[in-house]
Amino acid sequence: MVEEPKKAVSIWKRLQIFFGVLLLILVGVVGFWLWYVTSSTTQFQSPGMDINNLMPAPLNEWGCQQLKKRFGQDRAPFGCVADDYTSWK
Repeated sequence: MVEEPKKAVSIWKRLQIFFGVLLLILVGVVGFWLWYVTSSTTQFQSPGMDINNLMPAPLNEWGCQQLKKRFGQDRAPFGCVADDYTSWK
């Protein structure tokens, strides 16, 4: 019986897989953030608050505006609070 030599996966293919997985994760995080700021039933949704807080300032401000439109009568979530830790920034 003759064994065929195993083909090694090229470094290029490994890089494609690596960056493909990173892209999927990035799309998932951004998609979840968009859902959180536009459609979530609560402003106190933990991963959403954390992602919104980590967003660059313009995106964080936009996200906080979207949340304030829907939950402005309530306390502000983490990432959108003023210095008193209760009101909206």
